[in-house]
Amino acid sequence: MTPGPGRSPAHVAAVDPDRIAQVMSASGAKITYGELDRRSRQLARVFRDGGLRVGDHVAILTGNHEMTLTVCWAAQRSGLYWTPVNTRWTPTEVSHVLQDSGAQALVVSKRFAELAEQSLVDVSGELLLISVDGRVGPFRSMEDLGTQVADSPLDDECEGVEMLYSSGTTGRPKGVVPGPVGAPFGTNDATMDSLRQHYGIDQDTVFVAATPLFHIAALASALMVQRVGGTVVVMERFAAEAFLEVVQRHRATHTMLVPTIMGRLLELPAGTRDAYRLDSLRFVGHGGAPCPPSVKELILRWLGPVVYDCWGATERPGLTMITPQEWPERRGSVGRPIFGVIHILDPLERPVPAGTVGQVFWETEQPFEYHGDPEKTAASRSSQGWCTVGDLGYVDEQGYLYLTDRAAFMIITGGENVYPVEVENVLVEHSGVRDVAVIGREHADLGQEVVAYVEPIDPAADPTELSTAIIAFARGRLAGYKCPRRVEIRSSIPRTATGKLLKKEIV
Repeated sequence: MTPGPGRSPAHVAAVDPDRIAQVMSASGAKITYGELDRRSRQLARVFRDGGLRVGDHVAILTGNHEMTLTVCWAAQRSGLYWTPVNTRWTPTEVSHVLQDSGAQALVVSKRFAELAEQSLVDVSGELLLISVDGRVGPFRSMEDLGTQVADSPLDDECEGVEMLYSSGTTGRPKGVVPGPVGAPFGTNDATMDSLRQHYGIDQDTVFVAATPLFHIAALASALMVQRVGGTVVVMERFAAEAFLEVVQRHRATHTMLVPTIMGRLLELPAGTRDAYRLDSLRFVGHGGAPCPPSVKELILRWLGPVVYDCWGATERPGLTMITPQEWPERRGSVGRPIFGVIHILDPLERPVPAGTVGQVFWETEQPFEYHGDPEKTAASRSSQGWCTVGDLGYVDEQGYLYLTDRAAFMIITGGENVYPVEVENVLVEHSGVRDVAVIGREHADLGQEVVAYVEPIDPAADPTELSTAIIAFARGRLAGYKCPRRVEIRSSIPRTATGKLLKKEIV
């Protein structure tokens, strides 16, 4: 018997408990919907017996672990705010999130237990400490705790809300509160239903979670799939050829990637890529960072018309999407809104004509807030009450959005505005460039100068020769003021797990 249009794993489990909810790509370990429902129900009891009430907060530091989605569902059905913590952060950054969120519980995996312990040194107050890998240091075993509680749903079971933290590309990570907790568990969410329809997610979906589950695209997609009875294949770690093997072995239908991952896939020899059968894919979404048009063209040519640009933000003020059929005619666009209404405003918050760059604002029915920071929340609003996350861009006459960069990254050199992403999209096409970041640096005469930091494809390449070649390459394709005056060679370009440039870390 197959499940109907359930709205939670519990609904699916009630109809088809043996249906596969999750598979780990490396170990092959499987979790059925019956197991997912039971384990998340037990952990919800553990949270409640440990003192957490509706509206309280739990932090999750488990990485792409077998139990990560189970923990998320336990928090979700407990009416908690819950934060999947970036496993690449330092103890200081993790400590900031624990303190800032007011977390009363922390769930870890063995792999990140040491990071968690180090982060707790500077955290005031006692937390409920739980490990998904048996007892580890001060962390009690989730499995043991689960056997000590009643095996029934909470009397006050209700929907929680994920409170994600921004990647901190321009400052300390900021907690984003998208809305209130407390709706009945399994409540139909109109926005998520719209996304499911646009993504084509149903009970037959096989979704590969190839990126970290603390990233909104992978996490939200995985939870959407498990609300309706599909299967999530979790990759413990991403590796390019391993990803192709996973898609082939599981006949995957959906995945969400970031441009850096697509670049790594394209670096595989053509013979390697062609050796795998990928025709089961129906939807390859990408987001997290701007995708260079050259990369998008190559990935479309390889995978066919299944690649969709899905642009949003951790704050989720709105979401755009462009189909593979639309993109060739609107090269570089991230599409039109699936939800939310876009307004492009000048610095005086006046609407600008189509084709004119301004700050991107969203008119939305569910405005976000920055946790504990009313000033930052107020700064994200226009006088009309619309929301922004600081992106710059323009819309064409048909309403398709084109992003130029973040307002914080714009370079003003000799009185001219330079949008780094435009320069980066050109430089990455150079045959010697693997990755690039363009930044404005102080200059006595110009105010700022354009500087490119480049990760070469060949680490042994002569830095002087490569720098000269890149500048010449840029001058043949960009206006003079947009061209880098200097090129610095680096062994790597710092990025978040979701592909966003960490420009604050480039020195």
